[in-house]
Amino acid sequence: MPFLVATIAYCVLLFYLSSVPSFPLSEPFKHFDKLVHFCLFGGLSATIAAGLRRARREYAYTTLFALPVGFSVLYGLSDEIHQLFVPNRTFTAADLIADALGAIAAAALMLLLYHRRNNRRKTTAK
Repeated sequence: MPFLVATIAYCVLLFYLSSVPSFPLSEPFKHFDKLVHFCLFGGLSATIAAGLRRARREYAYTTLFALPVGFSVLYGLSDEIHQLFVPNRTFTAADLIADALGAIAAAALMLLLYHRRNNRRKTTAK
């Protein structure tokens, strides 16, 4: 339940950030906004993956990867559509790609950490 609350809070934060008419920081380098998208949607994916991992049921590795990525990409798409209605903001495919890549990277990293932890537990239990 805490991760459900964390996921909802994270989505609310993303919605708020996409509602701001202009980026509050100056871009220190070209495509900085893509890095921000990558990190923010990677964070969303990692939050969901952690919640699934700590749930009281076992999930297949494919679910532990696909569900966080799928949700994050769909939320990224809804975020880009939402920006069509925000002054000075636009829908860009590049932002959606950065969202997806961040979600994939985070879910893969979380899955790798989960797999390594399980293998360590199995070897120490012998």
